[in-house]
Amino acid sequence: MEKHVENILDKSQEFYLLAIEIYNKPTIKYRVDGFSFFICSAWELLFKAHLLNIGEQINYKKKNINRTISLSDAIKRIMTNDKNPIRVNLEIVVGIRNMANHLIVPEYTDIMNEVFTACYLKK
Repeated sequence: MEKHVENILDKSQEFYLLAIEIYNKPTIKYRVDGFSFFICSAWELLFKAHLLNIGEQINYKKKNINRTISLSDAIKRIMTNDKNPIRVNLEIVVGIRNMANHLIVPEYTDIMNEVFTACYLKK
C-alpha cells in the first residue's frame, strides 16, 4: 500500500505543477479550464493518498470496485468544517472545473486569480 500512496502523491505533485505551468502561460487559450482540471486532480489525489494513509476506504464497494470517491466527497470527508476558507475555495474551483467540463468557461483570469492562487499558497 505504501508504494501505491507514494505513486498517487507523485502524480498529485505533477498535476499541481502542470496547473501552475498552464496558468502562467498567457498564450494558452483555455488556461482557466486547464488550470481547474489539473488543480482539482492534484487535490483529489492528495486527499485520496491521505485517506489511504489513515486506513480509509476510497472505492465505491457496491457500485464499482474500480471507481473511487469524487473530489467533492473527499473534501467533505477530510475538511469537515464547511466554513473552512480552503474548503470553500476548493469547492468554488470544483464548480469551475465542472462548468469547464460541459461548457466553455469565459476567460475571467483577473477575477479568478485570487481563487486560483489560494489553491497553492498557504495563508
